[in-house]
Formats: sequence, C-alpha cells, structure tokens
Amino acid sequence: MLFYQAHLAVPNRRNYKDENVLKGKALFSSLNCIGCHAINQKTGTEAASDYLKNITIKPYSDFLLHDMGDDLADNRPDYLATGNEWRTQPLWGIGLISTVNGHTNLMHDGRAANIEEAILWHGGEAEDIRESFKNLSVDDREDLISFVNSL
Repeated sequence: MLFYQAHLAVPNRRNYKDENVLKGKALFSSLNCIGCHAINQKTGTEAASDYLKNITIKPYSDFLLHDMGDDLADNRPDYLATGNEWRTQPLWGIGLISTVNGHTNLMHDGRAANIEEAILWHGGEAEDIRESFKNLSVDDREDLISFVNSL
C-alpha cells in the first residue's frame, strides 16, 4: 500500500494546447501567481524508491507557509504557523476536483465554491495579486481559470 501511494501519479494535464489555456498560463505568470504556486520542484535524494529521487515535479506549489490575510485566518496557531498562515496548496489535479469529489469546494475549510472564489479569498501576501486578478477583463479571468483547470 505504501509503495502504491508513493508512486501514484498525478493526473495528466488537459487542454494544455488550447489558446485560452495558453493565454491563462501567461497571465498566471505575469500576475506572479507562480511566486507561491511555483511550477517546478525537485525531489530530494531520500525517497521511497529510486524512481522518486532527484526528479523534477510540477506541483504548482512552493509548499511554504504564507500569510493569507485576516479574512482567511482561523486565528488558530498550528505549531509554528500563525492563524493567518497557510501552506501553499499544490494545484496539480485541481481541475478534476468536481469529477473526483462531486464538488468544487476549495480552501482549507471549503469556503470557496470554485477557483475564482478561491483566488478572491487570497489576502495578505497575495493581496496585490488578487487585486490584479480583479482588474483583469472577464475574458482574461476566464482564461486564467481555464489554465488552472487544465492542471
């Protein structure tokens, strides 16, 4: 069971060559969403098997804690994390949440009904990015969401 879980692949990207997805990918980078939802990470030298050592993965996360602002805070510290800090959620597979789970509730407590709402809940360190997202045209916002759904 441990071997299976360690080696289970993330879902393949979908629609990644579509024009709107490519536009959304460029917006994702230009807004600096990749500042926290980093594309490339490298696994370490200690792993469950040689297949998992020193490989590049694309989780769209830096796996670090970030201050997400007072609106998202639960005011409940957890070890070294304050009530405002959250680990960057990996985005790989996020476009299949509805298929797998039967809903699109996102964030740590399910408060966001979809990707757009999740982006709009970003505050703290991501407040400027959230505001930039809000200032995009409707088409650009849809393209960025299409990109995220392709992951």
